[in-house]
Amino acid sequence: MVDSSKRRRRREAASRAPENVDFHVGRQIRTRRVLQGLSQAALAASIGVSFQQIQKYERGANRISAGHLFELARTLSCTPNEFFEGLEIDARLRDAYTGLGNDELSLCLAYRNLDGRARRAILAFARSLS
Repeated sequence: MVDSSKRRRRREAASRAPENVDFHVGRQIRTRRVLQGLSQAALAASIGVSFQQIQKYERGANRISAGHLFELARTLSCTPNEFFEGLEIDARLRDAYTGLGNDELSLCLAYRNLDGRARRAILAFARSLS
C-alpha cells in the first residue's frame, strides 16, 4: 500500500508535467532563435541559464518561469505574448506547425531575406509543386 505522502508527491509531479502550451512556447522560442541566428548557448548566456536548459525549454520538457520568459522575449526582440500566438489553432495546422524541422526553418529564414518579387516567385513555384 502506498502511503499518503507518496500519493501526494505523485499528484504534484503529475501537475508539473508539461502541457501543450509548454510545447508551443518552446517551439516559438526555437523558431525565433533560429531565425535570428542565435545558438542555444548564446541565448542561454543572455538570460543566465545553461544551454541544456534552453534545450529543455525548446522541447517543452521544462516549463519557463515568467522572469525567464520575459528575458527570452527581450533577447529575441518580441513581447512575451508573441510566444503564445497561434496556440488555439486548427489541429491539422498545429500538427504541421509542430513538425517544422531545421530545413524548413532554414527555408523560412532565407525566404524572409528575399525581396517581395522573389518571395512571390518562390511561393508560386512551391504552389506549383504541391
